[in-house]
Amino acid sequence: MATLDAATLDDLRDALAEVEDKKPTQRLMAVINYLEEDDATMAEVAERYGYT
Repeated sequence: MATLDAATLDDLRDALAEVEDKKPTQRLMAVINYLEEDDATMAEVAERYGYT
C-alpha cells in the first residue's frame, strides 16, 4: 500500500488481515471505520480507539 489516499477499503482490509500487533490493528480499524461511516468525524473515531 503506497499511500493512504490511494488505498481502497479492500486494500485496508487486506492489510488488516496481515497485521499482528495491537497498535497497527487499531489504526487500520480506525481508518476503516472512518471511511465506512458517512457521518463519522475523525475526532469521533479517534475517541473510539483511545487516540484522544
